[in-house]
Amino acid sequence: MRAAIGQKLIDVIPEIEGRVLEFHTANANTAKPYLVLKQGADSKELPRADLFGNNVDAGVLSVRMGPDVTPWAGFLRNIEIWPYVSASESFQNVDNLVEKITGALEGQQLTASGGDWFTCRYLGTLGGDCIDTGLDVISRGLKFVVLALQPVPGTDNVENDPWLEALSGWTESLLGTGWAVYRNLWPVNYKNPAVLWRLSKVETRERARYFFEVQKTFTGHVLGAGINEQQWAVVMIARQLGGAIKILLDGADRRYLTVGRPRVEYEADAFNTGQLSVTLRQLASRAGDEAPLISAVHNKGTM
Repeated sequence: MRAAIGQKLIDVIPEIEGRVLEFHTANANTAKPYLVLKQGADSKELPRADLFGNNVDAGVLSVRMGPDVTPWAGFLRNIEIWPYVSASESFQNVDNLVEKITGALEGQQLTASGGDWFTCRYLGTLGGDCIDTGLDVISRGLKFVVLALQPVPGTDNVENDPWLEALSGWTESLLGTGWAVYRNLWPVNYKNPAVLWRLSKVETRERARYFFEVQKTFTGHVLGAGINEQQWAVVMIARQLGGAIKILLDGADRRYLTVGRPRVEYEADAFNTGQLSVTLRQLASRAGDEAPLISAVHNKGTM
């Protein structure tokens, strides 16, 4: 994973002439400019404050485990990239490198040496401009999170929830073949752009003596190649769901699911939290109370 990121930066930024170093290998005699890549700890969950650049201490990016572990998303790996420019140059040169680094990695899907895919997300800077007199350089740290997955152990052969399949199939028809639509878990080699739907809540409500309503809430994760594509897809899905009224569940029996009003949270983490939520409903019959059966009907009438 580290090697894939380094190679991508080398390919896109010719002025560093292949100099993507580990932090302990750089010294005052190292040719400039160059990049230093540091890998942080892995985590299951990234707090929203960190994702949007708030409450992050300068230096090492700290990721805290929360009560809501996200088994559908695997783990997050934290990466720091420091562009170093000669102290005799301007911080504008640092700005230029920062722009090229973020352009090379943000939202890009890279392939690790083992063949697995992963996506990088830019989280912001690690503090402000800095000067290292020992190395005779100026710099500004950048923080990224790598969305990385591992195979889920003990995967069973049970079919997905039929409602989940109906919603996912509807989404595939809406977005077309350019988008992948996943159920329940991000696969190891997930494609980008993609949507993940997962079942997050089930409720039942009384409607009549012999009927009750089943409600299932689904959370949608929309991952675009860039922020514009991502927000376009979120708006498109929400708008079409809002106007759909019903989604076909079973074509043979002509059974449908009623669509509730979808909810959107644009700033939610696409990979872990999900930006979309929608509740589907369907009436179901309950078994009748035991009662004597009518054996016959007698009628005395005249025409």
